[in-house]
Amino acid sequence: MALTDESRKKVLLASIAIAVSGAIWGVYWIPLRELDSNGITASWTSFLTFGATGIFFAVAFLVQWMKTGRLPWGVLLTGVLSGTCVIFYAVALVVTEIVKTVLLFYMTPVWSTILGRILLNENITPFRICAVVLGLTGLFVILGVADGIPRLSNLGDLLALASGLLWSYATVRIRDDDKAAVWEQVGGFYLGGALASVLFIFLPIHGLDQAPTLEIVIESSFWLLVFVVAYLPSLFLVFWGAQILSPARVGILMMSEIIFGVTSAAWLSGEPFGWTQIIGITLIFGAAVIDVSDRLFDQSNRWNISR
Repeated sequence: MALTDESRKKVLLASIAIAVSGAIWGVYWIPLRELDSNGITASWTSFLTFGATGIFFAVAFLVQWMKTGRLPWGVLLTGVLSGTCVIFYAVALVVTEIVKTVLLFYMTPVWSTILGRILLNENITPFRICAVVLGLTGLFVILGVADGIPRLSNLGDLLALASGLLWSYATVRIRDDDKAAVWEQVGGFYLGGALASVLFIFLPIHGLDQAPTLEIVIESSFWLLVFVVAYLPSLFLVFWGAQILSPARVGILMMSEIIFGVTSAAWLSGEPFGWTQIIGITLIFGAAVIDVSDRLFDQSNRWNISR
Protein backbone atom coordinates (compact mmCIF):
# COMPACT_ATOMS: atom_id res chain seq x y z
CA MET A 1 0.00 0.00 0.00
CA ALA A 2 1.11 3.60 -0.54
CA LEU A 3 3.21 5.17 2.16
CA THR A 4 2.11 8.44 3.65
CA ASP A 5 4.70 11.06 4.48
CA GLU A 6 4.22 10.20 8.15
CA SER A 7 4.80 6.48 7.56
CA ARG A 8 7.82 7.18 5.38
CA LYS A 9 9.30 9.35 8.11
CA LYS A 10 8.63 6.67 10.73
CA VAL A 11 10.43 4.00 8.70
CA LEU A 12 13.39 6.31 8.14
CA LEU A 13 13.58 7.27 11.82
CA ALA A 14 13.38 3.61 12.86
CA SER A 15 16.25 2.78 10.48
CA ILE A 16 18.34 5.62 11.90
CA ALA A 17 17.50 4.50 15.46
CA ILE A 18 18.75 0.96 14.79
CA ALA A 19 21.94 2.21 13.11
CA VAL A 20 22.65 4.64 15.96
CA SER A 21 22.10 1.90 18.53
CA GLY A 22 24.52 -0.35 16.66
CA ALA A 23 27.05 2.47 16.59
CA ILE A 24 26.79 2.88 20.37
CA TRP A 25 27.36 -0.83 20.87
CA GLY A 26 30.31 -0.59 18.50
CA VAL A 27 32.25 1.31 21.16
CA TYR A 28 31.13 -0.74 24.15
CA TRP A 29 34.57 -2.33 24.15
CA ILE A 30 35.90 0.89 25.70
CA PRO A 31 34.19 0.65 29.12
CA LEU A 32 34.45 -3.16 28.92
CA ARG A 33 38.23 -2.94 28.49
CA GLU A 34 38.56 -0.34 31.25
CA LEU A 35 36.57 -2.48 33.68
CA ASP A 36 38.52 -5.61 32.75
CA SER A 37 41.80 -3.79 33.39
CA ASN A 38 40.40 -2.78 36.80
CA GLY A 39 39.68 -6.40 37.66
CA ILE A 40 36.01 -6.77 36.73
CA THR A 41 35.47 -9.47 34.11
CA ALA A 42 32.87 -9.28 31.34
CA SER A 43 30.50 -11.65 33.17
CA TRP A 44 30.71 -9.65 36.40
CA THR A 45 30.31 -6.38 34.50
CA SER A 46 27.14 -7.79 32.97
CA PHE A 47 25.90 -9.07 36.33
CA LEU A 48 26.47 -5.73 38.08
CA THR A 49 25.01 -3.52 35.34
CA PHE A 50 22.16 -5.79 34.27
CA GLY A 51 21.38 -6.63 37.88
CA ALA A 52 21.24 -3.03 39.08
CA THR A 53 19.08 -1.91 36.16
CA GLY A 54 17.05 -5.12 36.32
CA ILE A 55 16.03 -4.31 39.91
CA PHE A 56 14.55 -1.01 38.72
CA PHE A 57 12.54 -2.74 36.00
CA ALA A 58 11.47 -5.54 38.37
CA VAL A 59 9.94 -2.89 40.62
CA ALA A 60 8.25 -1.31 37.58
CA PHE A 61 6.74 -4.67 36.59
CA LEU A 62 5.62 -5.24 40.19
CA VAL A 63 3.87 -1.88 40.25
CA GLN A 64 2.23 -2.69 36.91
CA TRP A 65 1.00 -6.02 38.26
CA MET A 66 -0.38 -4.41 41.43
CA LYS A 67 -2.26 -1.81 39.37
CA THR A 68 -3.54 -3.96 36.51
CA GLY A 69 -3.30 -7.54 37.76
CA ARG A 70 -1.36 -8.54 34.65
CA LEU A 71 2.21 -9.12 33.53
CA PRO A 72 3.31 -9.15 29.86
CA TRP A 73 4.63 -12.70 29.89
CA GLY A 74 5.16 -12.85 26.13
CA VAL A 75 7.13 -9.61 26.17
CA LEU A 76 9.15 -10.80 29.16
CA LEU A 77 10.06 -13.99 27.29
CA THR A 78 11.24 -11.92 24.34
CA GLY A 79 13.32 -9.81 26.71
CA VAL A 80 14.84 -12.88 28.32
CA LEU A 81 15.87 -14.14 24.87
CA SER A 82 17.43 -10.82 23.84
CA GLY A 83 19.13 -10.28 27.21
CA THR A 84 20.55 -13.79 27.20
CA CYS A 85 21.93 -13.30 23.70
CA VAL A 86 23.99 -10.29 24.82
CA ILE A 87 25.47 -12.23 27.76
CA PHE A 88 26.30 -15.13 25.43
CA TYR A 89 28.03 -12.67 23.10
CA ALA A 90 30.01 -11.00 25.91
CA VAL A 91 31.16 -14.35 27.30
CA ALA A 92 32.08 -15.62 23.82
CA LEU A 93 34.35 -12.59 23.36
CA VAL A 94 36.31 -13.76 26.39
CA VAL A 95 36.49 -17.52 25.85
CA THR A 96 37.05 -17.72 22.09
CA GLU A 97 38.60 -15.68 19.29
CA ILE A 98 37.08 -12.22 18.82
CA VAL A 99 37.03 -12.62 15.02
CA LYS A 100 35.08 -15.89 15.27
CA THR A 101 32.67 -14.40 17.80
CA VAL A 102 31.86 -11.36 15.66
CA LEU A 103 31.52 -13.40 12.48
CA LEU A 104 29.28 -16.06 14.01
CA PHE A 105 27.04 -13.49 15.69
CA TYR A 106 26.68 -11.33 12.60
CA MET A 107 25.23 -14.17 10.62
CA THR A 108 22.03 -12.70 12.09
CA PRO A 109 20.80 -11.16 8.79
CA VAL A 110 20.74 -14.67 7.33
CA TRP A 111 18.83 -16.20 10.25
CA SER A 112 16.48 -13.19 10.44
CA THR A 113 15.70 -13.40 6.73
CA ILE A 114 14.84 -17.09 7.04
CA LEU A 115 12.81 -16.68 10.24
CA GLY A 116 11.05 -13.62 8.87
CA ARG A 117 9.94 -15.64 5.87
CA ILE A 118 8.78 -18.63 7.94
CA LEU A 119 7.15 -16.85 10.87
CA LEU A 120 6.10 -13.47 9.45
CA ASN A 121 5.58 -14.45 5.80
CA GLU A 122 7.99 -11.75 4.63
CA ASN A 123 9.10 -11.71 1.02
CA ILE A 124 12.77 -12.36 0.29
CA THR A 125 13.43 -9.77 -2.40
CA PRO A 126 16.49 -9.30 -4.64
CA PHE A 127 17.21 -6.14 -2.62
CA ARG A 128 17.32 -8.18 0.60
CA ILE A 129 19.53 -10.89 -0.90
CA CYS A 130 21.92 -8.27 -2.26
CA ALA A 131 22.02 -6.44 1.08
CA VAL A 132 22.75 -9.62 3.06
CA VAL A 133 25.50 -10.70 0.64
CA LEU A 134 27.09 -7.22 0.66
CA GLY A 135 26.95 -6.98 4.44
CA LEU A 136 28.50 -10.39 5.03
CA THR A 137 31.14 -9.74 2.37
CA GLY A 138 32.09 -6.50 4.12
CA LEU A 139 32.27 -8.36 7.42
CA PHE A 140 34.53 -11.03 5.93
CA VAL A 141 36.78 -8.35 4.39
CA ILE A 142 37.18 -6.43 7.66
CA LEU A 143 37.85 -9.55 9.70
CA GLY A 144 40.23 -10.94 7.10
CA VAL A 145 38.56 -14.34 7.07
CA ALA A 146 40.04 -16.29 4.20
CA ASP A 147 38.69 -19.75 5.05
CA GLY A 148 34.99 -18.88 5.20
CA ILE A 149 32.68 -19.48 8.13
CA PRO A 150 34.72 -20.91 11.04
CA ARG A 151 34.08 -24.34 12.47
CA LEU A 152 32.53 -24.64 15.90
CA SER A 153 35.35 -25.92 18.08
CA ASN A 154 34.64 -24.78 21.65
CA LEU A 155 32.05 -23.40 24.05
CA GLY A 156 32.72 -19.81 22.98
CA ASP A 157 31.97 -20.62 19.33
CA LEU A 158 28.68 -22.26 20.30
CA LEU A 159 27.74 -19.29 22.47
CA ALA A 160 28.49 -16.83 19.64
CA LEU A 161 26.34 -18.79 17.20
CA ALA A 162 23.56 -19.21 19.76
CA SER A 163 23.72 -15.49 20.51
CA GLY A 164 23.01 -14.60 16.88
CA LEU A 165 20.19 -17.13 16.63
CA LEU A 166 18.59 -15.86 19.84
CA TRP A 167 18.78 -12.26 18.68
CA SER A 168 17.25 -13.15 15.32
CA TYR A 169 14.34 -14.96 16.95
CA ALA A 170 13.90 -12.15 19.49
CA THR A 171 13.62 -9.52 16.73
CA VAL A 172 11.00 -11.66 14.98
CA ARG A 173 8.98 -11.73 18.22
CA ILE A 174 9.43 -7.98 18.70
CA ARG A 175 8.20 -7.29 15.16
CA ASP A 176 5.26 -9.64 15.59
CA ASP A 177 4.24 -7.96 18.87
CA ASP A 178 4.67 -4.38 17.68
CA LYS A 179 2.01 -3.01 20.05
CA ALA A 180 3.94 -3.91 23.21
CA ALA A 181 5.33 -1.11 25.34
CA VAL A 182 8.99 -0.49 24.54
CA TRP A 183 9.88 -0.12 28.23
CA GLU A 184 8.53 -3.64 28.81
CA GLN A 185 10.79 -5.00 26.07
CA VAL A 186 13.79 -3.20 27.56
CA GLY A 187 12.87 -4.31 31.08
CA GLY A 188 12.64 -7.92 29.99
CA PHE A 189 16.01 -7.54 28.30
CA TYR A 190 17.68 -6.47 31.54
CA LEU A 191 15.98 -9.16 33.60
CA GLY A 192 16.99 -11.82 31.08
CA GLY A 193 20.55 -10.53 30.98
CA ALA A 194 20.77 -10.52 34.77
CA LEU A 195 19.58 -14.13 34.98
CA ALA A 196 22.01 -15.29 32.28
CA SER A 197 24.94 -13.45 33.88
CA VAL A 198 24.24 -15.19 37.21
CA LEU A 199 24.70 -18.51 35.44
CA PHE A 200 28.09 -17.58 34.01
CA ILE A 201 29.61 -16.06 37.13
CA PHE A 202 29.10 -19.40 38.89
CA LEU A 203 30.46 -21.55 36.08
CA PRO A 204 34.15 -22.48 36.52
CA ILE A 205 35.28 -20.81 33.27
CA HIS A 206 38.75 -19.30 33.36
CA GLY A 207 38.63 -15.54 33.03
CA LEU A 208 35.00 -15.27 34.09
CA ASP A 209 34.65 -16.70 37.58
CA GLN A 210 36.91 -14.34 39.55
CA ALA A 211 34.71 -12.07 41.63
CA PRO A 212 35.84 -8.44 42.11
CA THR A 213 36.21 -7.02 45.59
CA LEU A 214 33.85 -4.34 46.86
CA GLU A 215 36.75 -1.89 46.74
CA ILE A 216 37.31 -2.59 43.03
CA VAL A 217 33.61 -2.19 42.30
CA ILE A 218 33.54 1.19 44.07
CA GLU A 219 36.68 2.35 42.27
CA SER A 220 35.14 1.29 38.94
CA SER A 221 31.74 2.85 39.62
CA PHE A 222 32.26 5.53 36.94
CA TRP A 223 32.67 3.00 34.13
CA LEU A 224 29.82 0.86 35.48
CA LEU A 225 27.64 3.97 35.37
CA VAL A 226 28.79 4.63 31.80
CA PHE A 227 27.52 1.19 30.85
CA VAL A 228 24.07 1.93 32.22
CA VAL A 229 23.78 5.55 31.08
CA ALA A 230 25.11 4.93 27.56
CA TYR A 231 23.38 1.68 26.73
CA LEU A 232 19.96 2.05 28.35
CA PRO A 233 18.87 4.75 25.83
CA SER A 234 20.34 2.72 22.96
CA LEU A 235 18.13 -0.22 23.92
CA PHE A 236 15.02 1.93 23.73
CA LEU A 237 16.13 2.91 20.25
CA VAL A 238 16.72 -0.63 19.05
CA PHE A 239 13.52 -2.10 20.53
CA TRP A 240 11.40 0.73 19.16
CA GLY A 241 12.98 0.38 15.72
CA ALA A 242 12.63 -3.41 15.78
CA GLN A 243 8.86 -3.04 16.23
CA ILE A 244 8.67 -1.15 12.93
CA LEU A 245 11.28 -2.77 10.68
CA SER A 246 11.67 -6.33 9.45
CA PRO A 247 14.04 -8.55 11.52
CA ALA A 248 16.47 -8.92 8.60
CA ARG A 249 16.70 -5.16 8.16
CA VAL A 250 17.39 -4.79 11.88
CA GLY A 251 20.25 -7.28 11.57
CA ILE A 252 21.77 -5.46 8.60
CA LEU A 253 21.50 -2.01 10.16
CA MET A 254 22.97 -3.29 13.43
CA MET A 255 26.16 -4.01 11.48
CA SER A 256 26.95 -0.34 12.07
CA GLU A 257 28.45 -1.80 15.25
CA ILE A 258 31.25 -3.24 13.12
CA ILE A 259 31.89 0.08 11.40
CA PHE A 260 32.17 2.04 14.63
CA GLY A 261 33.99 -0.76 16.42
CA VAL A 262 36.72 -0.88 13.76
CA THR A 263 37.11 2.88 13.42
CA SER A 264 37.07 3.57 17.17
CA ALA A 265 39.61 0.81 17.82
CA ALA A 266 41.90 2.27 15.15
CA TRP A 267 41.53 5.79 16.52
CA LEU A 268 41.80 5.07 20.24
CA SER A 269 43.96 1.96 20.47
CA GLY A 270 46.08 2.15 17.34
CA GLU A 271 44.69 -0.98 15.71
CA PRO A 272 45.25 -1.31 11.93
CA PHE A 273 43.05 0.76 9.63
CA GLY A 274 43.70 0.77 5.90
CA TRP A 275 42.15 -0.05 2.55
CA THR A 276 40.88 -3.42 3.80
CA GLN A 277 38.84 -1.75 6.54
CA ILE A 278 37.68 1.03 4.21
CA ILE A 279 36.43 -1.47 1.61
CA GLY A 280 34.69 -3.57 4.25
CA ILE A 281 33.00 -0.54 5.82
CA THR A 282 31.87 0.66 2.39
CA LEU A 283 30.30 -2.72 1.63
CA ILE A 284 28.44 -2.79 4.95
CA PHE A 285 27.25 0.78 4.47
CA GLY A 286 26.11 -0.10 0.94
CA ALA A 287 24.18 -3.08 2.32
CA ALA A 288 22.32 -0.80 4.73
CA VAL A 289 21.47 1.72 1.99
CA ILE A 290 20.21 -1.01 -0.36
CA ASP A 291 18.08 -2.66 2.32
CA VAL A 292 16.52 0.59 3.49
CA SER A 293 15.65 1.30 -0.15
CA ASP A 294 13.95 -2.08 -0.50
CA ARG A 295 10.15 -1.95 -0.73
CA LEU A 296 10.11 1.82 -0.37
CA PHE A 297 10.07 2.48 -4.08
CA ASP A 298 8.39 0.04 -6.47
CA GLN A 299 8.46 -0.30 -10.24
CA SER A 300 5.52 2.05 -10.67
CA ASN A 301 7.38 4.77 -8.76
CA ARG A 302 5.01 4.60 -5.82
CA TRP A 303 6.27 4.42 -2.26
CA ASN A 304 5.07 1.32 -0.51
CA ILE A 305 5.71 -0.84 2.52
CA SER A 306 4.92 -4.38 3.62
CA ARG A 307 5.90 -6.59 6.46
